[in-house]
Amino acid sequence: MTMTSDARVVNDRRRKPSSSLLSSTSSFNLWVILLLSAYSLRVSLSPFNGIRIMASSKEKDSSSVISRPSSNNTSDYVGAEEGLIQDAKNYDEELLRMVKERKATGAKRGKVAWLMSGTSFTSLLIRLASNTTSGTNYGMETNPGASAMSVPIYDWSEFGPYWIHPPGNVFSSRDIDKNKQGGDFIRNYDIPPPDSSIITKTHCGSRCVFCPPQEYLETDLSFLGSCLSGSRRVPARIKHRADVDASAIEAAYKNGTLLTYLAGTNTAIQYKKQHVMYDPAVVEKAIHLVRNPFDNLVSRFHHEQKENPKRGKTRWVNRYSNDVTGFKRWCADEDTISERTNDERSANWTLYGYPEDIVKYFHGVSCHAEFLRYVHWHLMSIRVVEILEIPVLFVHYEDYKRGVSKETDRMLSFLNLDRVGTKLPEFHSNKDYSRYFSLEERAAASDLMRRLVEAKGSSSGRDLLERYWVELDHTKLKAQTMSIK
Repeated sequence: MTMTSDARVVNDRRRKPSSSLLSSTSSFNLWVILLLSAYSLRVSLSPFNGIRIMASSKEKDSSSVISRPSSNNTSDYVGAEEGLIQDAKNYDEELLRMVKERKATGAKRGKVAWLMSGTSFTSLLIRLASNTTSGTNYGMETNPGASAMSVPIYDWSEFGPYWIHPPGNVFSSRDIDKNKQGGDFIRNYDIPPPDSSIITKTHCGSRCVFCPPQEYLETDLSFLGSCLSGSRRVPARIKHRADVDASAIEAAYKNGTLLTYLAGTNTAIQYKKQHVMYDPAVVEKAIHLVRNPFDNLVSRFHHEQKENPKRGKTRWVNRYSNDVTGFKRWCADEDTISERTNDERSANWTLYGYPEDIVKYFHGVSCHAEFLRYVHWHLMSIRVVEILEIPVLFVHYEDYKRGVSKETDRMLSFLNLDRVGTKLPEFHSNKDYSRYFSLEERAAASDLMRRLVEAKGSSSGRDLLERYWVELDHTKLKAQTMSIK
């Protein structure tokens, strides 16, 4: 089977990487990202297929449930009509074909500008400054439209990306841009003008934690596929009062007016995440965000501190305190796992452009896998922008420290948006992570990052990252040591 030219649901992305972007016969396939609760190998692309409509009741009554379980018949899947990829070679060739087609004269094109690394702060900054809504690859963080689903930016690209605040939406279930310091930010966002770009959050790939190289190393195509991947919000279960007609609910869903019909009926909707992927023709620009690697690593640790309690991982929380001591233990544990397993030594590093003996440089570098993922992510982000031949704007976090307003205007100019809002969120730059790494640890990590960039021969990568590399002054250090003696 082959994919459609505009979108598809991602079903299988097994790791069979190609060695070259230019090879149409490469054997690569994107890794599996479809992780549903039932770990199904097939996913219904009709959101209503399998949805449960339940009358509110304290008693369990099977007669109050209208259920349309998924069928084994492939006609129930969009893949049967629009191409559900099940073959690695087809996926690889199809993605290459779409990359080439987007460059053709008269090809359908979108105005999406990727926000690469996907920080919520920058997305919010642009919305408030321009009073225009923005997009995201991740539908679960959006407000649903009248159909109770994520609203795609383009009708011709049903599977993403999606509006964070759907234009004209009166069904907002939550104030996404609520000011935590008190009061609300602007809510009635306009659609960006036709000649402007739509800033859209994407995390891309290579982001896992405590994972082997096979899970974070990416080829050009697999990383591009990750940047194009996301999810959409779809109804999974509707619980309503007994006096609400269940058949009318189903009809409203099919007509795309579910939330309109349910307004004022005190009906609860439970949503599920459906993983999707869209066509590269949607993308026209990119904003590439860069953060100090040492601060970035500590930030990832803090993110794990927030997420693991939500997942009920009490052992993790108990082991890693939310301070320097907990961070040091976290790094030591990952380094120990790497040493005790054969994953790094057995990885095919040359396939991804690194020297075969790169592993020997990991020794003595605290949290070496995190630094490797950091460098790999930025080098791959540079590469996919080159593949798509789109303009890119690099933004460093420290640029915000020098002036949020000035950096905002630079991004607005790149997006061809006018400055409207004057009330911008504050950039909190008072975080001090200096105690998390010693000077020696910073120098060792910097040496590893330098070797990784040089191995890939990326001058753009060096220009982007070398400002963060630390070198020890061995002459000065030797003199200090002699004076102590």
